[in-house]
Amino acid sequence: MPFERGRAPQSLQGGWERHLTGSCHGHRLGRTGQGTERSVTPQALKAEAARAIDAVSPDLIDLSRALHADPERSGQEHRASARLIASLRAHGFEVETPLAGLPTAFVAKVRGRRPGPAIGLVAEYDALPEVGHGCAHNLIAAGHLGAAVGVKEVLGALPGELWLFGTPSEEDGAGKVELVKASAFSSVDACLMFHPYTETILLRRDLALSEMEFTFFGRSAHSAVDPWRGRNALDGVLLTHAAVNSLRQYVKPEARIHGIVTHGGDSTNVVCERAATRFVIRAFDEAYLRELHQRVLDCARGAALASGTRLEALERERLPGTRFNRALEDVVRGNLLALGTPPRENASCYGSTDFGALSRCVPASWFFVGTHPEGTPWHSAEAAGLSVSERAHQGMLLGAKAIAWTAIDLLTSPELVAAVNAEFRQASS
Repeated sequence: MPFERGRAPQSLQGGWERHLTGSCHGHRLGRTGQGTERSVTPQALKAEAARAIDAVSPDLIDLSRALHADPERSGQEHRASARLIASLRAHGFEVETPLAGLPTAFVAKVRGRRPGPAIGLVAEYDALPEVGHGCAHNLIAAGHLGAAVGVKEVLGALPGELWLFGTPSEEDGAGKVELVKASAFSSVDACLMFHPYTETILLRRDLALSEMEFTFFGRSAHSAVDPWRGRNALDGVLLTHAAVNSLRQYVKPEARIHGIVTHGGDSTNVVCERAATRFVIRAFDEAYLRELHQRVLDCARGAALASGTRLEALERERLPGTRFNRALEDVVRGNLLALGTPPRENASCYGSTDFGALSRCVPASWFFVGTHPEGTPWHSAEAAGLSVSERAHQGMLLGAKAIAWTAIDLLTSPELVAAVNAEFRQASS
């Protein structure tokens, strides 16, 4: 009987715990001295998963260090993806790659003893230009591999499936958006992810994002002989930045607008014929984000008018804020508490993530795990250097266990899966 999202198979309704018997990595769970089998509690399964994660922790740390030493930018994570895929296959996972036409994306699957829910884990592994792993995606990749190994250790005693998604281009390019468009997540019942940070936090909201690119086209001329014959495209870029700097005084405090010049001319003695700039706009409220998007666009249009240039405006991407699933977060909270790490709660994240797009198509939860000292500036060389510290790797293992334990809770409780999906459907309506 196929498993329907949010609904337990009839044979399993009324509780799955009585079905939690079977082989676990070569040995039987829950056998009695008389040779009969008994139910295995979720607590016992979690303990077994934690032991499995601890057993492979040296390999996880080695993988984290290897990824850190060889950072690859968004969409170019060929070696990182290959390392993860090789490890997953060595642990007995079936791996499909490429995924959704993305050469560095993959999904690794392992199945339990009978049909049940499919739980997705989400790994990221791209790095920042120049900075390297200043967002600590090396810890995300290795940590979620560890979580997958921990769940696989006990999955022979459980109904359902575990899927580990390798999702490239989180920093630039929004790989999860492409995976959502290709329906890569449509067959899973919930997705989970942790992200490194300076403390362990359950989040209330994160920032929606709009990224725009403005290209100005002028007319070239000699900068000294007859500059009056030209129209300087760089002036369009500079005037846009000046207008946006003025606009910042009059936006809500939680909103963010930041930009870079991507092309500013090729020679000082030629009036710039083409120049380009890129802006990211962020806000918690998506209606307000649309308003700011229009105001920044008006800044660029005014700059084109003032400089006598022609403007081409392109929206490169738009990311919604994450739709946090409170039923899932209740389970994450309980597992973090059981692991001895009470999370700070109801906090706001002033970053943005393509996980938000994923959360609009499947119940999902992501949370911060403390890996770095308080006050570490994120997306910095300092953060990158600390992403392979002993503290960072201890946090990574904590995150792996919290994710694995939450997946086990979902696999052992049809009531929980139903509650998670009911909340998702209500939020989507």
